[in-house]
Amino acid sequence: MLSDYAGMESCATRRFVFHRSQISALKAEAVRAARPGESTRFTRVELVLALIVRCALAASRSVTGSSRHPTLLRQMVNLRNRMSPALRNNDVGNLAFGINILYENSESTFHELVSNIRKEMINFTKGTQASRSDSGELLSIACGSIGKAGDFFGKWKEESRFYRCSSLCGFRFYEVDFGSGKPAWVTCLSRAKNFVYMVDAKDGDGIDAWVTLDRRDMAVFERDGELLAYAAPNPSVAHHVMHPSRL
Repeated sequence: MLSDYAGMESCATRRFVFHRSQISALKAEAVRAARPGESTRFTRVELVLALIVRCALAASRSVTGSSRHPTLLRQMVNLRNRMSPALRNNDVGNLAFGINILYENSESTFHELVSNIRKEMINFTKGTQASRSDSGELLSIACGSIGKAGDFFGKWKEESRFYRCSSLCGFRFYEVDFGSGKPAWVTCLSRAKNFVYMVDAKDGDGIDAWVTLDRRDMAVFERDGELLAYAAPNPSVAHHVMHPSRL
């Protein structure tokens, strides 16, 4: 949506790195808070995203002075391994879809955020697999998701917050060689407002997260103690970059 790019001069983008040990600590915290029978198979992307959204919402509340920010989180997902039969990993095309996670309480706990992301991901995967790749069924799922978002914005309007995330984690970019060797460092980002972009860290287990927020929100967000307990703000990549031509 073009309106998302309006006023981008008032936004700021920052990089945060989550190492494997920090993600493991996040998962342990989420598992401890889980209710009996609740799925605890949280992915590293879900864990990192939940923490970022929680801290972004806290920053927004601090800036506006309001505790009422109903939130829609849109998470892009790879359809290849979620269809039945599954598609091949190297199938080319726009094989992605966005799932919507609604939070009417902007003061949700970290566990509430990550468990809702996991629940919506499970429901979405069940739906796509049940469709047996039927185009009509998939279109119905897509329309239902769009309708859900429309109802949300129609109800809350200016009070709402809209965050999006796209992850390229697991796409094995560090194994790609176009003839000049494998890359020393891989990165990609979107400059859309309230956008989180994730890629694998060099070790393959961590995550580089690029976060774009309103400058006022970012000023609070990047100093959040809960965030900094798990994330390293923009550490040097010099030890990865042996040959500048590989960037």
